[in-house]
Amino acid sequence: MSNVFIFTGNAIEAVDVINDPYLQLILIQYSIKSVTIQKEQLEFQLADQAHFISENLKAQLLNELKTLRTIQAFLSEWFNQLNESCPNP
Repeated sequence: MSNVFIFTGNAIEAVDVINDPYLQLILIQYSIKSVTIQKEQLEFQLADQAHFISENLKAQLLNELKTLRTIQAFLSEWFNQLNESCPNP
């Protein structure tokens, strides 16, 4: 079962994440925000410490940045496609 529990203001209700596209949209938005924050922190770290870090560490951080950008693009595309298929509540 893929239930999560949400407080709706009056009660705590079980919601099936797999069958609730609106909850999926909300969770994807939070995921996009989280990845964006991580990406921005890594970009800042690379810019701020570029002269002080080794080439190996720089290469590792650039690979992590590339991965975060790929994840962000995937989540954004997933969000857009899911959003198009959801009727307005």
